[in-house]
Amino acid sequence: MAEIQRDVKMNSSLREKVKNFPDSPGVYIMKSKTKEILYVGKATSLKDRVSSYFLKAKTDQKIEKLIESVDDIEFIITKSPYEALILECNFIKKYKPYFNIQLKDSKSYAYIKITNDDFPAILKVRRVLDDGALYFGPYTSAKALSKILKLLSKTFCIRVCKGNLANKREKRACLLMHINQCLAPCVGKVDIKTYSDAVNNAVMFLKGEYKPLKKHLEAKMNYYSGEENFEYASILRDQIFSIDSIIDKQRVVSPSLKLSQDIFAIYTEESQSLIEIMKVREGKIIYEDNFTVESTLSETPQSVLTSFLSRYYLDINKEAPPTEIILSLKLNESDKESLLKAILEKYNLKNIKFIYPTRGEKKKALELCLENAKKHFEIKIKSNRIVPKNEPPKVLFDIKELLSLEKVPEKIEGYDISNISGVDAVGSMVVFVNAKPSKELYRRFKIKFTSGPNDVAMIKEVISRRIKHTDDKFGNLPDLILIDGGECQLNAANEALAEDGVNIPIISLAKREELIFVFGKSEPIKLEAHSEILKLFQSIRDEAHRFAKKYFTTLHRKGAIS
Repeated sequence: MAEIQRDVKMNSSLREKVKNFPDSPGVYIMKSKTKEILYVGKATSLKDRVSSYFLKAKTDQKIEKLIESVDDIEFIITKSPYEALILECNFIKKYKPYFNIQLKDSKSYAYIKITNDDFPAILKVRRVLDDGALYFGPYTSAKALSKILKLLSKTFCIRVCKGNLANKREKRACLLMHINQCLAPCVGKVDIKTYSDAVNNAVMFLKGEYKPLKKHLEAKMNYYSGEENFEYASILRDQIFSIDSIIDKQRVVSPSLKLSQDIFAIYTEESQSLIEIMKVREGKIIYEDNFTVESTLSETPQSVLTSFLSRYYLDINKEAPPTEIILSLKLNESDKESLLKAILEKYNLKNIKFIYPTRGEKKKALELCLENAKKHFEIKIKSNRIVPKNEPPKVLFDIKELLSLEKVPEKIEGYDISNISGVDAVGSMVVFVNAKPSKELYRRFKIKFTSGPNDVAMIKEVISRRIKHTDDKFGNLPDLILIDGGECQLNAANEALAEDGVNIPIISLAKREELIFVFGKSEPIKLEAHSEILKLFQSIRDEAHRFAKKYFTTLHRKGAIS
């Protein structure tokens, strides 16, 4: 496939080294002195592209910073720009280079999973596995995803409980059966054929295939009515009513043409971009979402959009796109051809085209998407819900090295519990961005599900509740979590992450000996008292303690008064 060329260390400067790069398509990898991959890029001509970084007329502050950090550059020759695109995507996904474009909304996106069982369940997950299941997403809003799951359960009566029912049966059904929101395969209330039909209907719904779904349901309803199975016929009737009500609420973007497209619009200010997505099926918007993007180099809006589309369709998206993809900007012709080929190959499709409309209903749909992009940019970025990236201080790079993290922990969240014998128990979440407190992002929790003096279980509850929120209220998930406590608190917090399929580095800091416990490591870390890392961790821990105690005192006083 690709021929790896590793450059031999020379005494000459990088500027001189790249003069010998081949005039061929491929991928280039920039590395630091510690062999950390800083940046991965693709090129039609490796020599021309890498040489451009050393042209004074074209360099800016960010590129200069990159070049100053680079100690070595490797390249991989590919047979075509298409192969270079695929290789670049794989490398960025694997290594997460600091200077590449970063999607800021979440560390792990949420998906709807339909399990591969005789009686499939519909679940919310954050890990996509090669397990034969169906996945829909990604969803940046956990709240929106939860609404869809409730709708699917209510409309199609598919189970939402975990576990394979092949070898087990429950003695009694849960409440969902009694309120007609589950067909209850766990107690044998439905056969495989009927249940499979309900699952297929849910899949059609998620794909936005409303017309064929409604037609199918009406035919089934008439059939079961003719068989005098009025109970199941009434269930199908209710499903039809639900679908009709959903269609009525959806915005129409093409009243005369029944269009089906994915629409992408980008809005950019300085190094921050927001990309709005609208999925239109049969002329109606079935899905809206947006992603905030940090450009770490002087990327053009076109290159940012290209990089995003590559990651979206080749990495995080799990649904086959429609034949038309509407874009607000024209892509570079070579990038466009490579990306289209890659999308067609991944989803086993015959034809897809990028469209840049200048008039008509497609133009109106794009303008609507652009308007939403601008509004969401103002809400998510200008309101500081997502903090623009400044230069991280040195201590964060030191933490990355100490804990062997994949990236610099720009956002760290600290947690603590406050209570007296389990009474008025509360939890706190404090947020440090670039080693400084961001008090607008602080959050507090009343303990709801843990009784008695059990700080360990309370920590698990707080972490579990927090990671379910990736909306604007809580902001994006952190790069590192710090727990006030020892190994027990650390393990409990990690259990909460694992149960929700979230992978975030997590540590705890014990007060007495100031030991740092790292999940997955047998021995704690002991730092010198003057260590800047320890001082930062102590500041986060103490701030979480202060914030929790303040909230506890407030609630305790209110309880005493009442």
